Amino acid sequence: MVQLTWPHEETDWAEMLDEVYVCFIAIAREVTKREHLLVVTPHPVRVEKQLREAGVSMERVTLHECPTNDTWARDH
Repeated sequence: MVQLTWPHEETDWAEMLDEVYVCFIAIAREVTKREHLLVVTPHPVRVEKQLREAGVSMERVTLHECPTNDTWARDH
């Protein structure tokens, strides 16, 4: 399983979210071709919509609602 902490307006990516979403969606697409993906986000409905619209296979995605203020994560 691979975990991504999803970027949003209250993270260090706020000034360039559109560009960052393209990158994170590409990562999600590649991961779900091979592995299960856990996405941690305070906005699971929004992220699910982004992923579905981008054609990411949701069969291998678990969304977990959790407040975050940064996308860099360790020790989990």
